[in-house]
Amino acid sequence: MPKWIISKSIEVDASHVVEGYDGVCARLHGHRWKIEISVIVSELNSIGIGVDFNEIKKVLQSLDLDHKHLNDIIYPSTAECIAKYVFDKAKEKGLNVYKVTVWETPSNKIEYFE
Repeated sequence: MPKWIISKSIEVDASHVVEGYDGVCARLHGHRWKIEISVIVSELNSIGIGVDFNEIKKVLQSLDLDHKHLNDIIYPSTAECIAKYVFDKAKEKGLNVYKVTVWETPSNKIEYFE
């Protein structure tokens, strides 16, 4: 059976504190996070679309993470926990989520899938 993985990402500016970490990340700091949801589909609609990118974008924007202090929303607010949070919320909103990728920096990323 054919499958397609369709991904959409957004960037958000948000702060967090990694409580209990032995280093500078234990202090308040921020990142320009890149968050990507990847959806898997096995069928396309009548015009050849598996999932509209705008549908994924709406889910990402509904999470309302931009310019927030992530510890107030997700605890602990590590990149790993942020990825799982986004995955769970996207599934709740009806997306057939394959994985969620969170970049804390351009060279540090986490991928969460089940």
